[in-house]
Amino acid sequence: MNVIMKKVSELKPYDKNAKTHDKTQIANVAQSIAEMGWKQPLVIDADGVVIAGHCRLLAAKKLRQKEVPCVVADDLTPKQIRKYRILDNKLAESPWDLGILAEDIEGLDFEGYDVDFGLDDIINVEPQEGAREFTEEEFSDEQFKCECPRCGFKFNP
Repeated sequence: MNVIMKKVSELKPYDKNAKTHDKTQIANVAQSIAEMGWKQPLVIDADGVVIAGHCRLLAAKKLRQKEVPCVVADDLTPKQIRKYRILDNKLAESPWDLGILAEDIEGLDFEGYDVDFGLDDIINVEPQEGAREFTEEEFSDEQFKCECPRCGFKFNP
């Protein structure tokens, strides 16, 4: 794989791209690029039309970057390019294992990102009948631990 730098102004989004990207997603990707740098290049055809990485290109524009890393897929036929473009987005879709995710994100700071990991069902569990209410001071105590009734994961709220 040969990664080359291309000028943003030379790249063209695919005009029939079916994958949509809202402002929140673009801002999150831009934040990730700003914080951690480019770790995944765009994939383009020989004419500079984006095959994969439309959101990354929009994020680069938001960051006012002049150049972005690209891989030119000049070994694919037009039909393969269309197929790859669709599959690249579709094959990445899968559900999360929320128990593992809750454990893996402990201690990570996602400030600056607008993300919802869908952990409300695990973390915000209704108290069982007879459970005592904690005061704000007790609740904020670093030693206070919560335990997920589903998976047993222990965490600080």
